[in-house]
Amino acid sequence: MRLLVAEPDASLAEFLRARFQQENFQVQQICTGKEFTTLPSTPGFDVVLLDMKLPGIHCADAVPELQRRWPDVSLILLSSDSPAEDRARLLQAGADDVIVKPFAVTELVAKVHAILRRRLRAPHDVVKFEDLEVNRVSHQVCRAGHSIDLSPKEYSLLDFLLRNHGRPVSRIAIIEEVWRMHGDSITNVVDVYINYLRKKIDNGSEHPLIRTVRGVGYQIGGNHHPKNAPAVSSQGPLSNLFWNRFYFIPEPLIALADFALGSRLNIPSVADTATSEPSRRVRNTGK
Repeated sequence: MRLLVAEPDASLAEFLRARFQQENFQVQQICTGKEFTTLPSTPGFDVVLLDMKLPGIHCADAVPELQRRWPDVSLILLSSDSPAEDRARLLQAGADDVIVKPFAVTELVAKVHAILRRRLRAPHDVVKFEDLEVNRVSHQVCRAGHSIDLSPKEYSLLDFLLRNHGRPVSRIAIIEEVWRMHGDSITNVVDVYINYLRKKIDNGSEHPLIRTVRGVGYQIGGNHHPKNAPAVSSQGPLSNLFWNRFYFIPEPLIALADFALGSRLNIPSVADTATSEPSRRVRNTGK
């Protein structure tokens, strides 16, 4: 999650930056209205903490403007001495919350998480990304007008990637979010299911949406691999995980290692599951 701290008090801004980094937020810090107004129209923030006395900013005008520019961003205002009537007007204008200084940082952190949870529980019914369309109520998925049938786990993986579009997510984060498990001992299953998704979402398309970010994980959207990049092997989890580092290893050795790794973790290779996966298909009904 990305958070913007727009706070003129440098010591407080630095403290908030460090505290939210402990909560695994990526934090950007600014201290003037000029910096605030020059931010791009698509900054990629999930939450903005905006001090109402930020120099060069008039909050009564800034809140509706932010709603227009960044409709999907949660806005929390920090106020030192504004009367209750002003705070009420700002909430009606679109602010998600107004926190009065001095405040307990633990309460601020809890409110940020609560606001984000509410946003995740009430997503847009239909999400469109380039020519991909996902209905979050019926779980129907289409690309370029063609319906795509996904298993429940494939759909959950796609939805997680879409909620973080343009940002890479690690295999461990995917395991924790999609499989609701902790630890990194079975993250190769992510590579197997990414392969399933690619075959259904990107197969035959000139513009693949799902990309590998070396050393990090996967993301949907962003720059595409060059057409002359080495092809991803579909032999199994090891070749999917390490193709960009070990493509000089002979294929028979990679296949043998895949077989041993998949057997040890009880995770089938892509080739082995090509016929068994459809038998486990469940039509997504959103239930």
